[in-house]
Amino acid sequence: MLLNRQSIDFHSAEIEMRCFCDIYFCFRFVVMLYFFIIINLITFATFALDKWKAVKHKRRISEFSLLSLSFIGGTLGAVLGMLILRHKVSKKSFLWKIGFIIFFQILLGFLYQFVLSSFRMC
Repeated sequence: MLLNRQSIDFHSAEIEMRCFCDIYFCFRFVVMLYFFIIINLITFATFALDKWKAVKHKRRISEFSLLSLSFIGGTLGAVLGMLILRHKVSKKSFLWKIGFIIFFQILLGFLYQFVLSSFRMC
């Protein structure tokens, strides 16, 4: 009878751990979703501001700033800004840099999914 009781306690602890992991995963997912939405909106707005400054012949936003925003997660906002606003699409060097950032982010996603996820506790 004692073994049954211990197995029940172990089973309830396992269920509690799964619930904690599910809540932790949901919280982490929501935080990352909000981060990506905000950083992409900021990146798109920065591309729009740089386009406006280019048309008005004012001091521009540096390529480093635009690429940095893209690198930290604003890739979708950058690509949409380039396509919708037709901004920076004729500069081959900028297109190569954005392409490298996209490639690097996809590579990091695969590494996280297949290599690092095997070490997760939950």
